[in-house]
Amino acid sequence: MNPFSYTADSIAEITGGKLLSPSPEGTSIKELLIDSRRLVQPEATLFIALVSGRNDGHRYIRELYEKGVRNFLVS
Repeated sequence: MNPFSYTADSIAEITGGKLLSPSPEGTSIKELLIDSRRLVQPEATLFIALVSGRNDGHRYIRELYEKGVRNFLVS
């Protein structure tokens, strides 16, 4: 059992981010994802688009959106 569970609103507040589209009431984030190949629960996932010297997570947003992810943390 995963004890992690936040709403997109609370994550935006914690990170000092800006929520561009309010999450539906009761939407819970239960999975944090940094590797698009490890997607399990799209409806409960927050994808964090990391940028490194070798890759840019922003390149995978469209693919993940098509697979049902609706929560993204971007720079």
